[in-house]
Amino acid sequence: NAEYMGVQLPTRCLMASVVSAFLLCLLATSAYADFTVTSILPAYGTEGTPVVVAISDATGATAADSFCVFSDKEAAATISDNKLSCAVPAGVAAGALKVSVKTNVGTSTNDVDFLVQGITGVTPLVGLSGQVVSVTFNDVQGAKTEAVACKFGTESVPATLADAVLSCALPANADAAAVSATLDGTNFATSTETVTTVVVTGVSPAFGLLRAPVEVVVSLNALPADADVAKTKCKWGDFGYTPATKVDMTAKTVTCLSVMKSSDNYGSPVQVEVSFDGVQNTQSAEHTFILQDFYSLSPAVAVLGQTQLTLMFNDLSGLSAPKCQFGTESTTGSINELTVTCPILAGLEDKEPLELSVTFNPSTPLSIVVQPTFGFGRVKSVSPTVGPAGANVIVDVTLSNIDPNMQLANGQCRFTNVKSSRDGSLNNVDVKAVNVDIANKKVSCPAPLFAVPADASTVQINLGSDFSVGETATYTLQGATAVSSTAPVGSSVQVTVNDMTGFTVGVSKCKFLNNLELTTDVTAINGNVVTCATPSGSASGEWSTFVSVSADGKLFDGFNRVAGVTLQAIQSLTPPSTVAGSSIVLNVTLNDATGAATGTSFCLINGQKYEATVAGKVLSCAAPPLSMGSYAVEFCTQTTTCSAQKAVNFIYQDIIAVSPSTGEVESDVTVSMNDVTGMQYGVSQCKFGATETTLRNVDAVGKTVTCAAPSDPTSEPVVVTVSADGTFFSPPGASTFKAVYTPVDPPAGGGGSKTGLIVGVVIGVVAAVAIAVGAVYYLRKRRQSRVAYGGLVEPLRGY
Repeated sequence: NAEYMGVQLPTRCLMASVVSAFLLCLLATSAYADFTVTSILPAYGTEGTPVVVAISDATGATAADSFCVFSDKEAAATISDNKLSCAVPAGVAAGALKVSVKTNVGTSTNDVDFLVQGITGVTPLVGLSGQVVSVTFNDVQGAKTEAVACKFGTESVPATLADAVLSCALPANADAAAVSATLDGTNFATSTETVTTVVVTGVSPAFGLLRAPVEVVVSLNALPADADVAKTKCKWGDFGYTPATKVDMTAKTVTCLSVMKSSDNYGSPVQVEVSFDGVQNTQSAEHTFILQDFYSLSPAVAVLGQTQLTLMFNDLSGLSAPKCQFGTESTTGSINELTVTCPILAGLEDKEPLELSVTFNPSTPLSIVVQPTFGFGRVKSVSPTVGPAGANVIVDVTLSNIDPNMQLANGQCRFTNVKSSRDGSLNNVDVKAVNVDIANKKVSCPAPLFAVPADASTVQINLGSDFSVGETATYTLQGATAVSSTAPVGSSVQVTVNDMTGFTVGVSKCKFLNNLELTTDVTAINGNVVTCATPSGSASGEWSTFVSVSADGKLFDGFNRVAGVTLQAIQSLTPPSTVAGSSIVLNVTLNDATGAATGTSFCLINGQKYEATVAGKVLSCAAPPLSMGSYAVEFCTQTTTCSAQKAVNFIYQDIIAVSPSTGEVESDVTVSMNDVTGMQYGVSQCKFGATETTLRNVDAVGKTVTCAAPSDPTSEPVVVTVSADGTFFSPPGASTFKAVYTPVDPPAGGGGSKTGLIVGVVIGVVAAVAIAVGAVYYLRKRRQSRVAYGGLVEPLRGY
């Protein structure tokens, strides 16, 4: 029925569908089988651990369609003898869960318990290098606990395991690193959390004054979750810690004031570290902070008149416009590379001690105290104040102030207006210090050596930079400035001294120098003139000498040509001797006759004055007739200005003995005398009575002369006398020994007269001539014979 078609067709389809579904369900029910999980071994393990799951019936199950189900994660399995072998799948959370089985023939009707071993916690997640990290496990049964280690990313560090907690040190460069636990060299578990080592990533600013702290922001890659500003500190190399003023967890920064020291402990850039517990610090070798400070102040103690001082800094980055403050007075300084220069105002020395400070950057001032008590090292006193010029004298200069760190090499003294011993010019003489006494604020310097006496010198001081000016303490180079131009040996001389400090009669002395040094006492003082005896005796010589003086009789001024005196002395006596009892004109030649004049000059012979005539350097006096002996000769250039040379003598010669007392005519007669000076062969004469004979020999060592006896005999003894010049003979009877000689004829047959001797000589000469002539004649004849004989023999030689 067509009208029913629209109703009947859907009904039939619906009924057919229901029937089909029923048939399909029936078929499916008949294809699946029920089975149960009977066991799982092991019942614990980490991701990847192989397990065996036993089921009640595996009939019809295929490996490709069989799975171990750990909670909601399936793991592929293999089937053998109702057992499925599978591994704990990745991604399962550590802890207890249910394991079931699913195959192509059905799903287990039950499940079993399984414990997934793993890391349940890591603390801290943010820490400092070296800090202990604790890795906690829920279970470690079955795991080997040898060779345990933590692995942060790729870096492995040793660890210890106790009570399911693995402990290890956080490495320096862990950056959001996952933590793996290694047990017995095998990865046991890996955390789902990451760990980060806190490191400094920046320091701003990177420099600041050591003595004026600045606010420094230290940037880090991370901050511990429990970072507390009250416990956080910044560490500045070996200079110590400063507390944090702010910790910004969002910006990951820590703010601290830079370290401050009131000493000169500046250094190279220091490593900046952060500590959150006051024990452990971050590591930040790449991020440093320069502690700016001055390392030298020159001068540390200024001298009078000094115009500036300099401060040497290790770094001046970011610093400008220095202002130097001396107490209440300020000056504008300047910067040149690493040097700050501060002008010194005049008059500051009257306001010491002063606090010296420097302020940089006027807009944001940074001030440092350079020296709490800056002062000036002015010369307070000099000891001694007077000393011999040119002598080795150490002068102690006491200062009002001194640098406690002053080095000996920096100390100098200046003696102003010193008169040169070379050319007499006035110069400032600078000498290096030989000692620095910090405790007593003294600098010791030797007095100038190449100097002559002059006016007082002002003593200035240099403590390492400049010499002071405006000092008032003085040192006088003491000594002789003038002396009498001439004076007889053994008399006295007047010496002018520039400073009489310490001079005393009987203590002070004069010294005379040329080839020898001879010292005499000061016998009188009149104003600034001292009187000294000149040297006497032959050792004094005959020379011009330099004169020096000594107030204490020990230390003399250096010899100088200003104070020179010619010591007048006898150079020669003409004649040097005469015969006893004769009167003769004695010529006394001096090295210098200044002051000598006829009528006022005298010769002194044997202590008696004899008026002299003066011609040039010669004093001529009539010597008195004195008996045999040696008599001292001196001279007086003026009536009371006389020499005391002592060793210059004039000799009166006389005969002491004659030997032999009897001898042949014209034989040698030895005459012994007290002196034979002037006796010489060919000039001097002997006299026997009234007969003069020649002087044949002079023995200066034995003080004897040899005279020729008279050629004619005498019947009586005669007096023997001698004369050096052949004019003046020793007076008869002048000697206490009267030497006589009696010539006699020779006995008959012996000796012979003078005439016989002559005849004998003539005969001998004639005989010698005759013999010589005969010998010549004989030799000539013989030669002629040899020549003739040779002519006859020559032709026969061929045979």
